[in-house]
Amino acid sequence: MDITAVSNMDFSTSILCFFSTWACLLVFTRIRRRVFPCKFPPGPFPLPIFGNLFELGNKPHESLAELAATYGPLMTLKLGSVTAIVVSSANMAKEVLQKHDQTFSGRTIPHAVQALNHHEVSMTWLPSSLQWRTFRKICATQIFTAQRLNDNEGIRLTKVKDLIDHIREESKSKHTINIGQTVFSTILNMISNTLFSIDLAPYQSKSGGEFKAIVWGVLEEVGKPNFADYFPLLRSFDPQGIKRRMSVYFRKLDKLFDTIIDQRLQFKKQDASRDLLDILLHHTEENGFKLGPLDIRALLKTYKSAKVLKGDGVSTGSVKFWKYVLPGETGDGWAVARKIREGNSEVFTCTEKIEEIDDEKMLLVLNVYEGNVRSYYKLFIVKVQVIPGEERNMVKWTVEYEKENEDMPDPHDYMDLYSVENDKLDAYLVSKRLN
Repeated sequence: MDITAVSNMDFSTSILCFFSTWACLLVFTRIRRRVFPCKFPPGPFPLPIFGNLFELGNKPHESLAELAATYGPLMTLKLGSVTAIVVSSANMAKEVLQKHDQTFSGRTIPHAVQALNHHEVSMTWLPSSLQWRTFRKICATQIFTAQRLNDNEGIRLTKVKDLIDHIREESKSKHTINIGQTVFSTILNMISNTLFSIDLAPYQSKSGGEFKAIVWGVLEEVGKPNFADYFPLLRSFDPQGIKRRMSVYFRKLDKLFDTIIDQRLQFKKQDASRDLLDILLHHTEENGFKLGPLDIRALLKTYKSAKVLKGDGVSTGSVKFWKYVLPGETGDGWAVARKIREGNSEVFTCTEKIEEIDDEKMLLVLNVYEGNVRSYYKLFIVKVQVIPGEERNMVKWTVEYEKENEDMPDPHDYMDLYSVENDKLDAYLVSKRLN
C-alpha cells in the first residue's frame, strides 16, 4: 500500500473522529438543557465553541455597557465554554454583593495564578473559611490599617526624594531616562522597604533589575488573555505556556522571600525594625493560629500585588506626580464658582464648599454642590492632600462620585477641573499652616 495514501487516510479518520465527538457533545448538551433547563438571565445568542467572545471587542467595558443597554443590568454571556453572569448596575451589584454575598463569595480562579498551587494559600483566591478569615483579620488589623500607612509615610517620602535625586543625577550626566521603569523601581522599593526594610530594586543594580523582571513578568502573565480560562479542557495542556512561566516566576519569588525570612530569623534579636515581615513572624509566635512559610509568602505576594496594581483610574499601575510652586500670597474663602472648559464645546461649571480642613495632614475636602457638573453626578467630592518636600511637593487627589446613570463620563475626563484648583490650593494651605 502507498505510504501517502495511509497518511491521508489517518488524517481523514482523525478529522472525522474529532467532528463526530464534537457533534455528540453538542447533541448531549442540548438534550440535557431541555431535560434540566437552567434559568439564566437574558443575553446575546452565543456562537458555537467561541460563545460571545467576539462581541467583547477591543474595549470590553464599552461593549458590556452596550450589551447591558439591550439585555438589562443582569445578563448572561458565554465566554468560550464558560458561562458568565454580568452585573452592570449599582442596584443590582448591591443586591448581589450585600444581600447574597456568601452565595457569590467564591471567585473564578485564573489558570495563571494556579501555578505552584498559589491559589490554595492566597487570601485573594481562597474561599470563605477559617484560613481566609485569619488572613483577612491580619490584613485588617496589622497590614492595611490607617496607622500603618501613616507610620510608613516617611518611607514613601524618602523613596520619592530618591527618585528625584536619581533623575537629577541622570539629567546632569545627560543620560536617557526611562520614566516608566524608573517609577516602577520606586514603587517596588517602597513596597520592599515596607515589607523588609531594604531596597530590592536599586536604580543602578543588576540584582534590582532581576527583581523588577520577576515582578514585571508576573504582572504581564496575569494580564494576558489565556485560552485556558475560556476553555477549561485546555488547562491540562497550557497551550500558551502562561502557567509554566508563572511557575518559574513564583519559584524565584519564593526563593527570594525564603532567603530574607531565614536571614531575619537568624538576626532578629539584633534587628530592632518592625516592618511587615516582623509582624507576620511575631504573629506565628504569639497567636493560636500559626502562620507557616507558605502562608507568609502568600501574604507578602498579596501585599505586593495590591500595591503595584493600584492605579489612578486612567491606567492600571500608573503613578502621577505634580510639581507645586508655593506662592507667598494669602488665600481666602473657596466657596466660589468656577468655569472649566473641556475641549472646544461645552463649558462645565461648579460651585464648591469646604467640607473639611485638616491643617496637620494638609488635607482639604471640597464638595461640589452647584453647577452643571451636578447634572452628571449625584455626588462629587474632591479630596486633596499636599505632602510637602524639600524642593517639591507631592499632591494626592481622591474623587468620590456617583453617576446619574451609566452613560455619564468618568471623573478623569475632567482633569482640567482639577487643574484649576491648583492655582489657589498651595497659597491657601501654606497660609493656614504658617499662621
